Amino acid sequence: MPYDLKDRFVVAISSRALLDLAKANRLFDRSGSEYYVAYQRKYRDEVLDPGPAFTLVQRLLALNDLLDGSPIEVVLVSRNSPSSAIRLRRSLEHHGLPIVRSWFTSGDPVAPYLGAANVSLFLSADPDDVKAAHANGCAAAMVFGKPHKGSQGIEGQLRIAFDGDAVIFAEDSEKIFKTKGIREFLDHEQERAGDPMADGPFAHVFRSLGKLKSRLSEEESWRVKIGLFTARNAPADARVLETMEKWGVHPDHLAFLGGVDKQETIRAFNPHIYFDDQSTHLIPVSRYVSTAQVPSALNDLSNDPYKCPQCGSVMIERVALSGVVAGRPFWGCTNFPRCRYSFSKA
Repeated sequence: MPYDLKDRFVVAISSRALLDLAKANRLFDRSGSEYYVAYQRKYRDEVLDPGPAFTLVQRLLALNDLLDGSPIEVVLVSRNSPSSAIRLRRSLEHHGLPIVRSWFTSGDPVAPYLGAANVSLFLSADPDDVKAAHANGCAAAMVFGKPHKGSQGIEGQLRIAFDGDAVIFAEDSEKIFKTKGIREFLDHEQERAGDPMADGPFAHVFRSLGKLKSRLSEEESWRVKIGLFTARNAPADARVLETMEKWGVHPDHLAFLGGVDKQETIRAFNPHIYFDDQSTHLIPVSRYVSTAQVPSALNDLSNDPYKCPQCGSVMIERVALSGVVAGRPFWGCTNFPRCRYSFSKA
């Protein structure tokens, strides 16, 4: 009888999201696929370091030891050539990561394989693959930021953080805020205070994680912590609470920040990954935790998430030289003074 993935929480992950392939990827960009393949063959016995989503996957798979039926499955889905598979396989074995299923497409799109594997969540460093998966109805996000080596937080505990609108909730309300302003947004939310919100692209992921946690014994429930961090505040918080009641799934940490910078709050929660649709929220946080951008109609993915959302120039770290914020670090556009876009950082 064939192995059935139908009732499992299946995570598909690209090799660059799972392992640190930054050096090899720079070689691919500079010299092409032939040199890349030769490089991977030459260093087939050199173990790759963990990538930005490694600890997330490690902690997810560890939950199988505590849950009947091992309901979590992780599949490696990669545009790499099969000739690179030896190095990847040896790296996984070295790190003790029990991933037994993989697809290698030699540069072709990976999205067609996601439906075949009944994927619930797709994580990749390739924006085109993420967009294609999202367009096909799969919860997908572009992982970026520095790899996190070793343990993170409480040993054996999995911590995942989500933004609200355009991530676990539909983007309808956020669209009103961005096009019509805060007053129209608040009026809209107050009129619908008792109405749960429609599902966003990560609603299923959020609910699935909540259900997996509910299957843990009371003594083991500490092993999964889910956080929801939204820019909403009262009275727009009512619909979030109504939606949680309807779903029957509640986060362990819930913050209504009311426009306060998310950076320090996310850093305090210390998740193994943080999902948001806006790179301006993700870039500062990516210095401390792994981050993943969710596609939306309001915030397009970029090959380089560190680009200015207003003019497309590169964002760089700067320090304010004058004024009441003198000495404080921030992200500024390299197109300054023609573009004055910036945002604060720790």
